[in-house]
Amino acid sequence: VREYATLKEKIENIPDDLKRVDILVNNAGLAIGLDKLYLNQREDVDNVLDTNVKGAIYMLELIVPKMLENGVKGTIINMGSVAGNSAYAGGAVYCASKAAIKTISDGLRIDLVDKDIRVTTILPGMVETDFSLVRFKGDSARAKSVYTGIEPLTPEDVADTVIYVSNLPHNIQITDLVLTPLHQADGRCIHKI
Repeated sequence: VREYATLKEKIENIPDDLKRVDILVNNAGLAIGLDKLYLNQREDVDNVLDTNVKGAIYMLELIVPKMLENGVKGTIINMGSVAGNSAYAGGAVYCASKAAIKTISDGLRIDLVDKDIRVTTILPGMVETDFSLVRFKGDSARAKSVYTGIEPLTPEDVADTVIYVSNLPHNIQITDLVLTPLHQADGRCIHKI
């Protein structure tokens, strides 16, 4: 999602019978490392911001006009994170990128207030995916340790939430939906057994 021209070409080449978009889920996201902000590698910062923020904006720029053109009663779900609500050590860039997603959603909701397209930000807490493996650049032992001592959410939990939001009567717009594992209070407070 980082390359606008590539995204545009792929979307333009979707077969006509699949071009109508009723639901957009902006879910691309990553974090790299846990360095202090002033020690981050420039390439890592660019990768995080280009993927998490610019990629979401690019998709919105490409898809929302098509939704409006087709007159759909649409749903846009942007995947944020509880990390966007409060920074944690070594996570300044990732946290900022997810705070941006919430703000982008809020602004888009205002832009679309007179349209039949609802905008939701889902803000998951800890979800066991390859997220930590990417963050720690393939260090599987370190990635696995993130989930030790807590039962994290699963990708299926998040998918069920997307389905729930999408299937609500269209007059209901959930602006923000936070979901965390039982023993996670926010982006920083996690109880491990």
